[in-house]
Amino acid sequence: MLFTVITINYNNYEGLCHTIESVVGQTFIDYEFIVIDGGSNDGSVDVLKRFEEDITYWVSENDHGIYHAMNKGVAQAHGDYCIFMNSGDCFYDYSVIEHVAENMTNDDIIVGKVSIDDKNTLISPPPVGELTLYHLYSGAIPHQGTFIRTELLRKYPYDENLKISSDWKSFIQILILDNSSIRYLDIYV
Repeated sequence: MLFTVITINYNNYEGLCHTIESVVGQTFIDYEFIVIDGGSNDGSVDVLKRFEEDITYWVSENDHGIYHAMNKGVAQAHGDYCIFMNSGDCFYDYSVIEHVAENMTNDDIIVGKVSIDDKNTLISPPPVGELTLYHLYSGAIPHQGTFIRTELLRKYPYDENLKISSDWKSFIQILILDNSSIRYLDIYV
């Protein structure tokens, strides 16, 4: 299996609906879909039950925050690469995973463009030229547009003690400590 799409949710019924629809509508079928819900009480569990046939694995239980939930998702993953399309995030269109698969290389991290509005305004535009430590310091690699080798996410799990920067720390570990490769695709994810 090539891809694992992981969605983290907590009391975001509407966002969860949009995210699930954008995932299950993908034209590419070699992926699994995992949803980790933090024990929502807003009807999110009803949505998960409604889409149960389209979701490979889901659970709704209390957790210790987003990074704990993300690590729980990775623990269930069977794909070669994981992407976090969290509640409220949506794929740009229904052919995104297909286009990424067509452009796959053997790189450890594949990053596409992430639009934050209907004008295609980019969140953290990719660097011009090589990725530098300055780019990692001043910007971010958006998780909604990033396919990361599952084995690296297991080797460098998200630090659950950090509130907002664990994904940044994980990218530093993967890219610098592991000397992993990264490739930017000119594709909106």
